[in-house]
Amino acid sequence: MKKIMIILILVGCVSVHEGNEDAKSFIMTFYPEAKSIMARCQTYDTDHNGYVSCTGKVDDKLIAMECPVKPIDGCVRNTECRLAKGVATQSVE
Repeated sequence: MKKIMIILILVGCVSVHEGNEDAKSFIMTFYPEAKSIMARCQTYDTDHNGYVSCTGKVDDKLIAMECPVKPIDGCVRNTECRLAKGVATQSVE
């Protein structure tokens, strides 16, 4: 039992993203008239900022965004997706 507790303390907060639905909801907020919306997100928060990178596709536009990881005890809780910093939307042709 002591070994397990030590491992948990050393690992700290594990930041895991469990789905793409919040990314789709974020896109629908800004593009309610869209005919087609898709989104894919990474699974792990590699830079430990509380967000995972996601790519969204709205009709013919690609959108780079970040969505929050699911809260785990003791971790910072971000609540909403956001556009990725310094990235513009891109048309797909």
